Amino acid sequence: MRTILAFAVLYGAVQAFVIAAGVLVRWRRAGLERLLFGMMFCLAIWQGHTALLLLRAPAGWIAWYGPLHFVAMFAFPPLFYGYCVSLLFPERRLGLFAVLSPGSGLVALGLLFYCLVLAPAGDSSWQAVSLATWSDGASPADHRLILFSWIPRPLAILAGALAASELLRAKPKDGPRRRLRAQILALLVLPFLGTALSMLAQATVGLDSELHGYGALMISLAVIALFLLNERSGSYFGPRGSGPASLRQRSRLAGLDSESIGVRLKALMEQEQIFRVEELSLAALAGAVSTDEEAVSPEQLSEWINTSTGKNFNQYVNAYRIREACRLLLEEPVRSVLSIAMDVGFGSKSTFHAAFKQTTGLTPKQYRKKQAEMGSRLHRSR
Repeated sequence: MRTILAFAVLYGAVQAFVIAAGVLVRWRRAGLERLLFGMMFCLAIWQGHTALLLLRAPAGWIAWYGPLHFVAMFAFPPLFYGYCVSLLFPERRLGLFAVLSPGSGLVALGLLFYCLVLAPAGDSSWQAVSLATWSDGASPADHRLILFSWIPRPLAILAGALAASELLRAKPKDGPRRRLRAQILALLVLPFLGTALSMLAQATVGLDSELHGYGALMISLAVIALFLLNERSGSYFGPRGSGPASLRQRSRLAGLDSESIGVRLKALMEQEQIFRVEELSLAALAGAVSTDEEAVSPEQLSEWINTSTGKNFNQYVNAYRIREACRLLLEEPVRSVLSIAMDVGFGSKSTFHAAFKQTTGLTPKQYRKKQAEMGSRLHRSR
C-alpha cells in the first residue's frame, strides 16, 4: 500500500509540474497565470519530496531535496490564496501575492542559511540536520530548524481560511459566479484536511509515514481540481480562445483596474452625458474610457458592463437615456416626445417608444400624463 500511495503522490507532483510547464509554453503574463505557474511549481516540488520519502529514496537525495521543498512550502501559501480568490474575481489585481511568494521563499532561504551554514548544531553536517528535520527522526537534529519546519503548513491553512472567508463574504450577482463560489469552497475542504493530516504525521509518526502521504495526496487533488474547475477539462492547453465562452470572458479583465474603469465610465455617462451621442458604439465608448496608461478593448468593456451591472451594452446606455428622458418629459411638458427622444440619443421615435415602455411599462405620453396626475393630486392634498 505504501508503494501505491507513493506513486499516487508522485503522479500528482508530476501533474502539477506539467501544468506549470504548460503555463510557460503559452505565457501571457496575466495575473492569474503568474499565480497558477508559481502555485503548481511549488506544489510539484513540495509533493515530490513526499513521494521520495514514501519511496525511501537514497538519503543523499532526501538531504538535498529537503531544503528545496522547505523553500517551496514557504512560497506556496500566498500563491494559493491569490489563485483561489482570482478564480471568482479575475478582474482584481492580485499581483501582490506573486511578489509575496518570492519574499516568503527568500525568508525560508535565510532560515536555512542560518541553521545549516552560519550556526549549525554541534558537529552535525547540514545533510544530517536536513535528514533529521524532514525524514529520520532518530538522527541528530538542529532543533531550531525543526521548529521552523512547522511554520509552512499552518501558513497554508491560514491562506486557505482567508480565501474561504473572502469567498463567503462575496455576494456574486449572477448564477454562474454563485455556483463557482460554492464549488471553490467545497474544494477548499480537501487542502484543510490534507494539511491537518500532514501536521499530525509530523508531530507523531514522521513525514516519511503513510499518514503524511494521504495528506499530501489530498492537497494535490484539491489544487489540481481547482485548476480543472477554472479551465474545464484542460482547455487551457488548447488554442487561444478555446473552451466555454464563460471562461474566456472571465479572463478578459485580468490585469485591468476594474474600479478605475467604473469611475471613468460613470463620469462619462453622468457628467459628460456621452449617452446623448446618437450613434454611440461599444468601440467608441471603450475608446473614451481608455487612458494612456490603460487601454480598454470593446470586449473588455462589454464584460465589465455585463458583470458589474447585469446588463448588455445597449441596455446599459438606454437606461441612462430613459432616465434623462423621464426628467425632460416632466420638466418640459410642452416639448414633443420626438424632440426629447432625439435629444437623449435615440435615432427614431419607434426605438425610443420600445425602449421606454420596456423600462417603465408605459409609453412616454402615458408616463407624462400619469406623473402630471400624481402631481396634481399631491398638490390638492396639500
